Amino acid sequence: MRRAVLSGQSNPEVVDAVSVRLHRAGLSLHAVTTGTPTLSVQPAYEQLGCDRWLALQWPWLEQQQGFCVIDCGTAITVDLVDDSGVHLGGWIMAGLGSLQHGLLSRARRLPKPAGDDIDLARPATESARAIAAGTLLQAVGGIEQALLRCEALLGRSLIPWLGGGDAGRIAAQLPRPVRRDDDLVLRGLALAAEAL
Repeated sequence: MRRAVLSGQSNPEVVDAVSVRLHRAGLSLHAVTTGTPTLSVQPAYEQLGCDRWLALQWPWLEQQQGFCVIDCGTAITVDLVDDSGVHLGGWIMAGLGSLQHGLLSRARRLPKPAGDDIDLARPATESARAIAAGTLLQAVGGIEQALLRCEALLGRSLIPWLGGGDAGRIAAQLPRPVRRDDDLVLRGLALAAEAL
């Protein structure tokens, strides 16, 4: 029998619906959850999202030394793994869209953010661009602060792994090189499938 490997996320209704369809298609289903199966990097805590945990696996295989993974989506997550391959935990911040949505839901008279060619070196001269620039500056600043703390814990500088829908916009503003890889979760899922 053919099999499907599913990464269980936080939306049980979606997982259940996908599971039913996979069973109807005649596939045996193997659900991957945080920490199961056993992979190289174990989660620092039980509630760590499966996607975050899976994203840590490939960088460890590639580097075999401490690293940081930053995912830039609805939430921005920053996770640190030490030189022994131990996940030390991380930070969760609002992503760009979430920052903008939160601001606009509380200050309804503000215009929607606008502008793809944001120059953070200069203040914006209209509100729509100021919101786009301000939320980008806030996200980049939060990431950079988290990276400085990661480097202090590891005792050396890092080139972080960066992925997610807003990774390009954020990478362009970070004052350091990054390793872009939008497939870290899928690479981790493939490693989990091999381990089942």
